[in-house]
Amino acid sequence: EVFYIDGSANPQFDFSANNLYIFDQSDPTNVGQQIVFGYTVDDSANILTAADGVTVMGTPGQPGAYTQLDLSNTFTGTLFYYCYYHSGMGST
Repeated sequence: EVFYIDGSANPQFDFSANNLYIFDQSDPTNVGQQIVFGYTVDDSANILTAADGVTVMGTPGQPGAYTQLDLSNTFTGTLFYYCYYHSGMGST
């Protein structure tokens, strides 16, 4: 299992400070696949939360579901995206 972002399987891309990212999770293939963000990969104990600019709306796989990442604060370092429930689903 992998995340498809803009039609590509687990693409690597650059997160930048002062940007807003919205990940549409409404496709039925997202059922049970909540995307999360962290500074280490596959570490569900240390994910970014609402305090860090993450907003989860709805349930993955349901109409209107999305996850928003607001990096309007100063952001440095490498950020990973992955699935909260399944390891190996993500990239930098």
